[in-house]
Formats: sequence, structure tokens, C-alpha cells
Amino acid sequence: MAHKKKKAVHEGGGVHAPPWMISWADMTTLLWACFVLLWSFSTLDLAKFQAAMSSLHGAFGVLEGGAMVLDPGDIPSSSSTTVSGSAGKSKMEKIKQRVKKEVEASGYGGSIETAIDARGLVIRFADTALFDPGSTELKPGVLPVLESIAAELSDISNAVQVEGHTDSTPIRTAQFPSNWELSTGRASEIVHYMIEVGGIAPERLTAAGYAFYHPVAPNSTLEGRARNRRVDIIVLNAPEEVEAEARQNALDFLESDESRGIVMGTTDEQAASETEGSTDDSSVSTVGSGESSVGG
Repeated sequence: MAHKKKKAVHEGGGVHAPPWMISWADMTTLLWACFVLLWSFSTLDLAKFQAAMSSLHGAFGVLEGGAMVLDPGDIPSSSSTTVSGSAGKSKMEKIKQRVKKEVEASGYGGSIETAIDARGLVIRFADTALFDPGSTELKPGVLPVLESIAAELSDISNAVQVEGHTDSTPIRTAQFPSNWELSTGRASEIVHYMIEVGGIAPERLTAAGYAFYHPVAPNSTLEGRARNRRVDIIVLNAPEEVEAEARQNALDFLESDESRGIVMGTTDEQAASETEGSTDDSSVSTVGSGESSVGG
């Protein structure tokens, strides 16, 4: 009797595909994914893509030639002026000259100095012009000078900071346990005088005592210690004046050679420029403001 050949059947039922078919299926799947991606790229909105890239360049700010996306409407004009009533640089200079003349006429020319620095107008009194050693009581002879200074400051709205300073020689009395109390007490005395006699609004005034921690000369010599014993009346720059100066510095930078390679404009302007092949750039800038405060 002839024996019938049985077909080989693998365990689990069914016949497995040849090994080459698995590789072929993987390759066709990858090719299909590749064609789908190519098709999606072919329908890309170029303008939107360029706008997105410009936004990324501006946000990261590290790619040469990248665009900083700003709204030109938020950029203050370089011709902005300060708030009415506050003194700018030119008015500060005029006040300085008038105070200087009044000081010279009063005979205190060697004891009172005037200068303009980054904070504003500084009127510096040697302590001997205002007080006796170890005292916070104003000398009668200097009161007309303080009154004339208060009259000058009453026409403007700038904040006024009065700072008391001592040398490094320690003081230990019942009234003044340390140089902190002495320097603060002298500043407070002048503030009270400007309010009560000069008519300056209290909210414009600040008193601060720094003891001997902000010297202007070495405390190792008699001359240096004499310069460090002082009271400064500082007419602070208006915040708007500080902002205008910062804005002008920013505009000067944009016009300098250092700003080359930086392209600034809005997203729409940048996208339109790249789409049309334009090479025009628009430069804009923005600034911040600062505010000065007092420590004790």
C-alpha cells in the first residue's frame, strides 16, 4: 500500500511567510511614509514658514542676522519730553548755576559744592558749615542758604534725597550711640527745615544716614576725614529723564557699527520682505525705566 505524504504543519497552525517578505514589507512601509512627507512639504505655506522662522530667530536672539520681532507702536519717540514740572538736564544746570552764585554771595563758597552726576544735581555741604561737632542743630548762619535752595527746588517736582555722612571716627554718646544715628539725625534735621521753612512737599523728601560707609576720600588723613564729614542734598533726575536718556542711548547704539548684523522688524514685515526678495530693514528699539531708592 502506498503511503501518502503528509504536509508539514508548524506548531500553532498556519504556514509562516518566507523571511524575505518581512524585509520587503518594512521597505514598502518606509517608502510610503517618505512619499507622504514629501507630499506634505510640497504644499507648505512658504510665507507662514518664513514668519515662523523669523519669530524663532528673534526669540532666541543668538543667530546672526536673526530678526527681533517688535511692535513699532510700542517704541517711544526720541523727541519725548519730561513731565511738566520736573527738571531735566538743562534746567538742572540752571539751578546749579543759581545755587552756586547764592553760595558764593553768602560767603560759604569753600564749604558748599555743586555738581551734576548720574543721579542728578548734588549740593554738598561740609559738616562744619551746617553743624557743630557731634551736633544735629543747624547753625544760624547757614539758614539763609538753605532757604534759598529750598526756594529753587519749590518750582520743580523732582524728588530730593538728603544724605548724611561721617568720617570713620566713632562717636558714643547718650544721644548718638554710633555714627549711624549722627548721620541720620543730620539728614533728618535738614529735611524738617525744608518742610517747615522751605515749604517743600514732604512726599518729595527722603532722609538717609550712611555713617562712614560711603567715603569720598581716604579716612587715613585729616583732609580726607574732613571731606567725608558732609551732607548731600541731591535733586534726583525725574524718571522720565532717565528713560529718555536710556532711549537715546539705545537709538545711538542702533545707529552705530556695533548694531550691524541685527535685523529688527515685525513678523509680517519680515515675512513680506523675504517673500518679495526685499533687502530693506527697519530698526526699532525699546527701553526701560529705573527708579532710585534710599537705604538707611
